[in-house]
Amino acid sequence: MVAATEVAREVDQRGRLEVRTRGLTHLVESSAREVPGVRSAEASLTVQGSRARVAVRVRVAYGRDLDEAARGVRMALLDRAAGLAGIPLGPVDVTVEVVV
Repeated sequence: MVAATEVAREVDQRGRLEVRTRGLTHLVESSAREVPGVRSAEASLTVQGSRARVAVRVRVAYGRDLDEAARGVRMALLDRAAGLAGIPLGPVDVTVEVVV
């Protein structure tokens, strides 16, 4: 069994993770497009310390529940994108447009 301090030391020796704003933007947009009904996504980010504030505009298919789409995008970003990037996202502002 490895002690927690030994694990932390090993992680420190490997270096650190830097996520560039451009890469994080791409990750956010990709995660938003995975939500059912979302046709496209455009995001802008502002990194503040160790957090990233996200504004994303998504276009969804006609007939989709807009509140459900917004909730789905927000959850996808907070769960998947934040988990993959390794930094917390928040707040997440979602604007939904309908595509006919």
